[in-house]
Amino acid sequence: MALYPTIAALYYYLYLDYNPLPFYVISKIVQLIIAIWVFLRFRGLPRVKSFNKISVSLTITSTVFPPLLLFLAILVFSYTQSWENVQRAIVEKIYLFSLHNWYIYFVFATVISFLHSFMEEFYWRIVFFNLLRNSFTFLKSSFFSSLFFSLHHLVVIIELAGDNNYFVVALAWVAIILGFSWWNWLYVATGSIVYPWVSHILCDKVIFIFGWFAFLSMYSSF
Repeated sequence: MALYPTIAALYYYLYLDYNPLPFYVISKIVQLIIAIWVFLRFRGLPRVKSFNKISVSLTITSTVFPPLLLFLAILVFSYTQSWENVQRAIVEKIYLFSLHNWYIYFVFATVISFLHSFMEEFYWRIVFFNLLRNSFTFLKSSFFSSLFFSLHHLVVIIELAGDNNYFVVALAWVAIILGFSWWNWLYVATGSIVYPWVSHILCDKVIFIFGWFAFLSMYSSF
């Protein structure tokens, strides 16, 4: 369960040299089936063991903070010399996935931001994170769930940033681990999956918005 998304990402993102979208969709359906099976198999999964509930204002702030920080980080990165190479990689992937028409990109971005993000929340937080919490402390459970969640994103980061851009890859990887850990804390502190899910949605939206602007600024070169 922990490594399946990474193995699937290595195949559809790195090794398929034609439209990988059908395999991508199939792999996500399989991932959902795995999560549902584990959830039903281990009916003893604990309900979220909440900390002392945080205030409404802190909940809202904690939900908005990750996407806001992500927006600022990508904005700053877009002014660096490495950005152009990332733009080109983004455009290549948009064409490879046949997402170069704005309406297809919009539908794909909407599905990923809302439905796929909820599937990831279910897979990684409701099932995997809680499964770990049966045996480990919050900190250990949060670290390992965040680490495994980050691995298939690391595949994407390396592909976009390039093999030699070690600093950007390492920084983005650490940011994903910390971000997912933050959502684990938010999940436990609020006792609800809604807030990390909303924060996850906003982060995905930020990424897709920057991705589309990167495409618009460079597509004429392809």
